[in-house]
Amino acid sequence: MYGIRLTAIGVLIKLAVLGSHATALAQGTATPSLQELLKDQYKVSRTGSDSSGFKVIEPGTVLTILKPGVIATPQAPPHAISFKLPKVCDNTFKRGTLTQSGACAKTTLGSRFLDQGEKVYITKFEVNEKSNKITFNLVECDSCNGVKEKSSMKATVIFEFADKFLETAEPGQVADVINQLLGPGN
Repeated sequence: MYGIRLTAIGVLIKLAVLGSHATALAQGTATPSLQELLKDQYKVSRTGSDSSGFKVIEPGTVLTILKPGVIATPQAPPHAISFKLPKVCDNTFKRGTLTQSGACAKTTLGSRFLDQGEKVYITKFEVNEKSNKITFNLVECDSCNGVKEKSSMKATVIFEFADKFLETAEPGQVADVINQLLGPGN
């Protein structure tokens, strides 16, 4: 008897949620974008620079590098002249394979591959449904990695998906692909 009541209550709650969703749609409320649906899962860190250099002011989601091969470059020194700033190397993850421009790694002083298991923060997260790409700007989580001196290497990872995949993809499907390279930062 008690189990039947709980089941009935559960069904009523689901109907109420579906009803409120249908009402919102009927009132012309726009369906949330994929970016909006994913933003809770991938919270962006707030960063800044002061006279001592780059800092993570408000930490966001911590992710773990799951596959070797993500190339990163150093942060600019606090008083760097703009034309001497290190270039960020783009890492592209497509169909389970990670690639990047070899020229970037060879020409950017101080660049290095992030180790498998290293922790990173997200500093920017962008979904581009038209180009079927999701871009993460990342920075090392020095405190998570036990780094005493600041290094805060930065990297960009571009996830490329099949044509029109992002137009209809569910957040879980997208996260499954991202989690092949960037897993939870436990």
